[in-house]
Amino acid sequence: MPRKIAIMVINLVKESVEKLNKEIEEEILKEIKELRIPWMEKVEKVTVLESDKD
Repeated sequence: MPRKIAIMVINLVKESVEKLNKEIEEEILKEIKELRIPWMEKVEKVTVLESDKD
């Protein structure tokens, strides 16, 4: 059955560089599950990436 997914790009605060990506991912996943996002059935995964952009 066809399905759709949404991708969100979120800029994290400067202090996030002091934490491990895995820690941030787990914390975001825990918190986002409690949010009510229109059309959201469930959150499948959260991935934190390094970025050179300001």
